[in-house]
Amino acid sequence: MRARCLIVMARVPKLGQVKTRLAASIGQAAALAAHRRMLRTTLGLRTSAQVDEAMLCVAGQDESGECARLATRYGFRLAAQSGEGLGARMRAACEAPLRAGSLVVLVGCDLPALHGSDINAAFEALDTHDAVIAPTEDGGYGLVGLAREIPELFAEQSWGDSQVMQRSRAALSAASARWRELRMLWDVDDEAGYQRWQQTIRQQGEAGAVR
Repeated sequence: MRARCLIVMARVPKLGQVKTRLAASIGQAAALAAHRRMLRTTLGLRTSAQVDEAMLCVAGQDESGECARLATRYGFRLAAQSGEGLGARMRAACEAPLRAGSLVVLVGCDLPALHGSDINAAFEALDTHDAVIAPTEDGGYGLVGLAREIPELFAEQSWGDSQVMQRSRAALSAASARWRELRMLWDVDDEAGYQRWQQTIRQQGEAGAVR
């Protein structure tokens, strides 16, 4: 059985450098607090996901050591993102574990609807598929899993528009990949997503909602 590698992609938490669209509405300090909370929640999914190894791949310099401490706390190996553009960075993050023979599932850190069961479902699908992908409501995707390298999937494109998932489907088809689509997720990029997340927190009865 192939090893399972979970990769979380995130920016180093720094004021003014994370969730910039959200910060325009709620302020930089609140956006930073939201980013930190969502990152911790995402890393915490490892406890309910059946994985053999986990990597936290960060963009930016971790001068304060915050990401190194989080990686240690949650059982991740810290790595730096490399490459020009989001597609190149995702492809680079997946390359080494794939070439080592692992199955790979890569996720972002701003998906409040993501659960450990989604990660498990992705790995299970990779036992019989080349790729798995979970779309987001804004037309992108929040999770991608690979059983083999598919460079076409990470070709440079406009990653912020509503056609990302559509183009990704076309890329998978062009690569003759056997792939499966998972349930729809939603992310926190703007104030509407933030308010939805806060409502979810209140409904779950969690304490200390970010304000």
